[in-house]
Amino acid sequence: VIDILRVEQFDLDGTTDGFEIIKIPDAGRIQHIALDPDGNFLYVAGLGKIFTVDLRPGSSTYLGLLPTVALPIPDEVQATMMGQINDIELNASGTRLYVAVPHGSMFGPKGFVRGPGEVGQIHVINVDQEDRPEGGQAGGERKYFQVLTTVDAGVDPFDIATAGDAKSGDEYVAFVSRGDYRKGFYTMKVEEN
Repeated sequence: VIDILRVEQFDLDGTTDGFEIIKIPDAGRIQHIALDPDGNFLYVAGLGKIFTVDLRPGSSTYLGLLPTVALPIPDEVQATMMGQINDIELNASGTRLYVAVPHGSMFGPKGFVRGPGEVGQIHVINVDQEDRPEGGQAGGERKYFQVLTTVDAGVDPFDIATAGDAKSGDEYVAFVSRGDYRKGFYTMKVEEN
């Protein structure tokens, strides 16, 4: 955690010597982060997993991790892409997290430079705090901290953007698929919440 005003690392526990940091176990490497619109949660993309850091002061889990979402990535894709996540983006209300997962890369045996490439996916995760079951665990009737749906997203999807219309309540998602030569810009209207 960085103290932006003093431009230095923030110590999570000032009562001990040294600096404590937020530890994200089993993340592999951190690929992307997204902050919810209210500044209460930080979503962190690791290798094939989404981690959530609680940023609500006074919360019993403040600066700790909430349930981890393991993405449903096929074994053969996991073996070749190692859980790569190209982007994460929250919708305007902070209730859905969109995650771009490539199933192939530019180069390699199934690379899109030499052939058609592998179609990747966008996973939609329910992060709506109103859907959180008592006790805060993942799951429940409304699939809190679980993948709601998965959409085929072209070859090597990345760079997701979301937008909402406050008057109509409509929600839109746009993303780029860099392996789809001359046709890699996609838009979706979210039909169901």
